Amino acid sequence: VQNFYYDVFIKKNNDVSFHALAMICTHDGHSLVKTGNKFYCSLHGSEFDISGKVIKGPAERHLVYLPIINNNGILEVSLLNASSI
Repeated sequence: VQNFYYDVFIKKNNDVSFHALAMICTHDGHSLVKTGNKFYCSLHGSEFDISGKVIKGPAERHLVYLPIINNNGILEVSLLNASSI
């Protein structure tokens, strides 16, 4: 996708399915970094757990889930139909 300047985090779940999160802080649109088992926004200090839920503000909304399909081992992530958790 053109003009998508953020990382996407993909995690394999225990049931061998996957989930994907847009690494964009829901407070101010800043890029997130993974630190241990959480994501951190260096702009205002928001933190999110590995499932994308807010654990420290100022962000109030959870991270955005991106639909993901596993096509015989090839993961396809859709940036068009994102949803919040």
